Amino acid sequence: MERKHLVKSAGYWFNQAKNPSGVISKEDAILAMEQAYNHLENTLYFLLEKVPGAKEEFDRVNKS
Repeated sequence: MERKHLVKSAGYWFNQAKNPSGVISKEDAILAMEQAYNHLENTLYFLLEKVPGAKEEFDRVNKS
């Protein structure tokens, strides 16, 4: 089953990092994973700021 990416730009970078063809270096794969993380983090930030109740629910679930 193929993985479905909810954030298409993060999915692009994730697929680049997986490097199935062996074309990119390990260093470039790490940079691609960093980009995937950045795209996901930016999406999460947007959702927490714009979706009513999302920040409160996030804080509730992540209480220490």
